[in-house]
Amino acid sequence: MIEREMRKTLSKLNPTGGFIFYPIETMGTVLGFADLVYAGNGNSGVIELKILKLMKGGIKVPYRPGQRVFLRKFYACNPRAFVLGYLEGVYYLLDGRSGFPNSYEDLDGMLGDCVWRGEKIDGSLVDVLIDYGE
Repeated sequence: MIEREMRKTLSKLNPTGGFIFYPIETMGTVLGFADLVYAGNGNSGVIELKILKLMKGGIKVPYRPGQRVFLRKFYACNPRAFVLGYLEGVYYLLDGRSGFPNSYEDLDGMLGDCVWRGEKIDGSLVDVLIDYGE
């Protein structure tokens, strides 16, 4: 449900007039492919949407088969691969520099990979995606 809302919100964001999010739905035919491809202003990349889980041992990132492998390979070619996670009312955009771990020991550890966070998805997320890596 939250991932669907995230897709819907992202599809409405186009503050620069040339930035578009393309939701991808493979219906399970391509294991691991990311949820969104984005493009605009000379930038492009992929985003995997995740509902993060707070567990006794830390914060879990629930990848399905092939997702981490795909993200790692994409990141190796184009360092614009991200996980947009949701945890307890806050969104976190995590970049791939740490190899897309399955879990984090605590929130501080996750914040080390976080390049954006907010209580709602808005144009500031797009600004980060445009500026990232420049």
